Amino acid sequence: MLAQSEYQILDSGFGRKLELFGGYTIIRPAAQAIWAPIDQKIWQNADAEFIRNDKGNGEWKYFKKIPEQWVIKILDISFIIKPTSFGHMGIFPEAYSNWVWLQQFLSSIKSEIQIMSLFSYTGGYSLIPAKNGASVCHVDASKAVVKWARDNAEASGLSNKPIRWIVDDVKKFIAREIRRAGLYDGIIMDPPTYGRGSNGELWQIEKDLRDLIVECKKLLKPDAAFFMVNTYAGDITSCVLKNILSEILPSKNYQIQCGEMLIPEASGKRSFPNGMTAVWYKS
Repeated sequence: MLAQSEYQILDSGFGRKLELFGGYTIIRPAAQAIWAPIDQKIWQNADAEFIRNDKGNGEWKYFKKIPEQWVIKILDISFIIKPTSFGHMGIFPEAYSNWVWLQQFLSSIKSEIQIMSLFSYTGGYSLIPAKNGASVCHVDASKAVVKWARDNAEASGLSNKPIRWIVDDVKKFIAREIRRAGLYDGIIMDPPTYGRGSNGELWQIEKDLRDLIVECKKLLKPDAAFFMVNTYAGDITSCVLKNILSEILPSKNYQIQCGEMLIPEASGKRSFPNGMTAVWYKS
């Protein structure tokens, strides 16, 4: 469970969630929260709220003065937090259970392994492996968020770790790696539902996910350690992810686990659903 001083979902409901980021309470939209809040009173103490408009953008409303940025630490990784114009904070805490899994899995591997982290955002899926002995190739189409990830690496004391920082469209990068015959022990894929690459390349998860996994398989070593994939698209359940991995990747000596990415709320009365995940790994 996440440390209370760093990140928590304090409450949720009526299309919003109330989150604690290192001492500051933030309200953000959460379409899946169609239930009622448990404690209406604690919402009155929020420091800021992101209000989305009909065009999918939005604006911040500040109830108290908060810093432009601050740092929280999760699993000994320092994340620089700052409210963005899209309502993001610079971290996806829903990945926490997967970060824990990666930390435990990698700690059981004695030799350094090569990992490719795709759609890597501000680096959680890159810095956790790097801290635990892996050599990492971090790929994201946004120059700004790759810089943010590098800043997180520096804040975490990981600047000297073997991390390749790549700003590129993921599909184009994978195609080049195949031509270069690059091989990896593990691949992490955390794609958005919809997005555009550095030159406007279109990504639609329903159309592109399976094909990308097929291409990524060409970059796995014959004795690869794992392949992890997440999704935040409602139609792509954990069973869908498991079926795709079962179809594409070898089954002998490997197993697949899948499920929802959940974060318990502060009340302990329910968990907040954040997306789906599946991981194929060596038994």
